Amino acid sequence: MKNFKNTNVTTTLFILLLILINTCSYSQGKIITGNVTAFKVYPLNGVTVETKKTKEVVKTDSLGNFTIKCAKKDVLKFNAYGFQQESIKVKNEKNIHVNLIYVENENSYKDILKYNYLSKKSLDFCINTLLEDNNNYDRFTSIADLVQTICPSAKFSIDPENGREIVTVETRGPNTFFAAPDALLVVDGVVVESITSIHPSLIKTIKVLVGNEAGHWGVRGGNGAIEITLKHGI
Repeated sequence: MKNFKNTNVTTTLFILLLILINTCSYSQGKIITGNVTAFKVYPLNGVTVETKKTKEVVKTDSLGNFTIKCAKKDVLKFNAYGFQQESIKVKNEKNIHVNLIYVENENSYKDILKYNYLSKKSLDFCINTLLEDNNNYDRFTSIADLVQTICPSAKFSIDPENGREIVTVETRGPNTFFAAPDALLVVDGVVVESITSIHPSLIKTIKVLVGNEAGHWGVRGGNGAIEITLKHGI
C-alpha cells in the first residue's frame, strides 16, 4: 500500500513537471505582428495565419494586419484561396510583411471575391494594371539567388580565359555538343551575354527552362535557357 502511494505521488509530480515545462516553453514564445498584401501594396482581409509548432490561428483584419503568438524558431503559414501559400521561418523578427502571389485563373478570381480578401474594384484594378508586381522577386539580393531558388542546380561562374559569364542548369539529359556548355540567356526576347547586372526587383517574369522546355530555341537552347522579361525593358 505504501509503494502504491509512493508511485501515485511520483506520477503526479512527473505530470506536474511536464505541465510546468510546457507552460514555460510556451511562455518563452514571442509575439509577432505583421501585414499581408497582394500586388505589393493592397492589404488582404481575412487571410489565415497559422503557426506550425503551436497551431495557433488568426486572420488578418481589413488592413491586412495580424498579431500572433508563436514558439521560438517557428514557421508561419499564410493561406488564402486564389493565392499561393506562403511559409515564413520566424527568426529574430518582431514584425513581418508578407506579399501573397495571385494565381492567374478564373477560379482564383471568384474565390478572392467570395472570401472578401479584396473588393472587386481593387482586384480588377490589380489585374488590369499591377500584374507585373505579382511576384516576390524583390526579396532576393541578386539574380543568382533568384535563379538558384527556381533551379537549385544552376551555377554561375566566369570563364577565366575570356571573362565571359557562364550559367549552367540541369538539362535532364545529355548536353548537346553543338551548343555552348552554358544556358542561353534571354532578356526581353533578345539573347544576351550576361544577366548578373539585373536586379530582381526589375524583373516581371523569369523562366528557367531545361531539356525539351528550351526546344523552341533550337540548338542554342540545347543546354537550357533562362528567359527574363523586365518590367520596363532594358
